[in-house]
Amino acid sequence: MEQWKIIQKETNYEISSLGNVRNIETQHIKSNRFDKDGYPRVTLYPSGKTYSIHRLIMENFYEESEWNAHVNHIDSNRANSILSNLEWVTAQENTVHMHKAGRAHDIRGVNNPMSNLTEEQIVTIRMLPSSMRDPEVAKMYNVSRAAIQRIRSGSAYQLIDGPTNVGRSKGNKGASNNTAKLTEKQAIDIKYNLPEFKNSELATKYSMSIDAIRKIRTGKSWTHL
Repeated sequence: MEQWKIIQKETNYEISSLGNVRNIETQHIKSNRFDKDGYPRVTLYPSGKTYSIHRLIMENFYEESEWNAHVNHIDSNRANSILSNLEWVTAQENTVHMHKAGRAHDIRGVNNPMSNLTEEQIVTIRMLPSSMRDPEVAKMYNVSRAAIQRIRSGSAYQLIDGPTNVGRSKGNKGASNNTAKLTEKQAIDIKYNLPEFKNSELATKYSMSIDAIRKIRTGKSWTHL
């Protein structure tokens, strides 16, 4: 029997033991897409964040899991993200399983024994304000500036959920910008929660230009949302 749990990170949705995600209010089942590594993922709103189905299942059906635990697909089929095929393992156990399954080339990111960072540290780095420059963060974690740039842009540790600064340019953006007129919550409302309002109406409501509203709605600004 298919079981459902409310997604703690996105309380408008539920995740099932069979890997289905649905909107609680409308009961609409969300469509999954596969990333380049073959893992099913889903994007949820209003946050606009994308999550791996296997992690959503484990994090919500097994609440006492450790943050740094890894999720193993027992049959080695990444597309088979159902509760009965998933288990918490350590990084070392995950590596051993990859070798047995003939997927040694997948030992990367925090699975790599040479990795200096934990999954929790990766997520923390991605959530740091852009006012903290890459060299400063690199010094904090004793890694190279290039490593921090790749983590923040999402080109490294791609299997770890968390916000990235894809598309960021020099200087601060969004709420971390001292000149920002909006809070992050207001930007989220503009982007996802107020479709019935015209750009001109929102511009008047938030004392902004129509072009600024349009850029938020099309994802050209506040790109991390």
